[in-house]
Amino acid sequence: MKTMKKLETKGLEGADLEFANQHNEMVDAIEAKNQTIEQLEQRMAALEAIEVKNYDNQILELKNALLTIEAEKNKNVVAIETKSVADAILDFFQEKEIKSLADLKRVTGEEFELKADNQITTTSQTGTIGRTQSVSEARFPRVRPLAFLRQGITTGTVADGKSLLMWNPASYTSNVGYVGEYDVVANGNVAAATEKTRAMAKLGGFQVITAETFEDLPQFAQRAQAKLNESLELKLDTEILSGDGDADTPTHIWGLKNGNMTAFDYTKVDSVVSPNVSDLVDACATQAELSLYKTNTVWMNPRTANRLRRTKDSTGQYVINQLITGELVMGGHRVITNTGIGASEMIVGDISVIQLWMKQSPELEFERIASKDAWKMHVRLRAQLLVEDEDIKGLIYVADIDTELDNLTPQS
Repeated sequence: MKTMKKLETKGLEGADLEFANQHNEMVDAIEAKNQTIEQLEQRMAALEAIEVKNYDNQILELKNALLTIEAEKNKNVVAIETKSVADAILDFFQEKEIKSLADLKRVTGEEFELKADNQITTTSQTGTIGRTQSVSEARFPRVRPLAFLRQGITTGTVADGKSLLMWNPASYTSNVGYVGEYDVVANGNVAAATEKTRAMAKLGGFQVITAETFEDLPQFAQRAQAKLNESLELKLDTEILSGDGDADTPTHIWGLKNGNMTAFDYTKVDSVVSPNVSDLVDACATQAELSLYKTNTVWMNPRTANRLRRTKDSTGQYVINQLITGELVMGGHRVITNTGIGASEMIVGDISVIQLWMKQSPELEFERIASKDAWKMHVRLRAQLLVEDEDIKGLIYVADIDTELDNLTPQS
């Protein structure tokens, strides 16, 4: 390990001396950590030389300690290695020594667990492995980036052992007022909370995979990687927008268009001469702000966004711009395009009021169909959407852009 040289302090004064002292203290601290690392490495080498299983946990602890110290010295250290689902599936079959269709048929059933944030993780495996085997530390790359409604939406996890999403909407009435000298304060505020629950929705599907597909494993793995993520995300995406969950169908996702937004009301804002879509976004933002919400996101159809890229305002500026990162912005709002939103529709809102809750990680499970010489691949996840009643005012829905532009135009 490289060591830094200390600075000579003789003859230094004032700020120069202070700087030199601080530098030397930092060098001492680094050298101390380097010594600790060397000691850990020496002990690890000694333990690894002893082929006794009882030392496995100690070696792991030492490795974690070493990673922690190195991470403190270098903030760019990555402690966890990830791999694509294609590689994870390939590694899994190789580990099980499944090199041919005959080997594959010996497996009675295997299950993979996928995290909601597109990471595949599992607990450590000990003892005899039966019908369930998890693939660890793998991830699904996005098939369609910048296409999903869930971008930026707050995502939480329902705790193990809980089957319902529970929250406590509160009401508050302020009665603060003037109080005379030595008078009794009679201005009492009123606060109340109620408990509400919502069932988690379960999404699932399957795909039959023939024996011939397995014989060409790399191609299978690539298709599984793309199609699994795409099917899960697209279905969840559709339900976030249009899910029909309600009191009658509580086990479906309560979508945004199902009573979780406020319709745009042009009577709450001033009219605009020759308004464009940017003016309509401002009007929606004003409506939300009147209810004390600050909007930051616009959701629209890609065709609408494409049209706006060529539209200029009265000052000659384009109403929608694309940053060097590829992100679209309009009037201080991030623009998210989505094909699930109609070309005539638009949503303007505060994205922080939308909550997506996941009960479990998405799961991938294989089922053997011996009579068909095939396998059935099942995909499942449980999720629910929540926009609390008061927060509905922070999401403004425009059902028909052209109609509302006409409504914003001053009437003669």
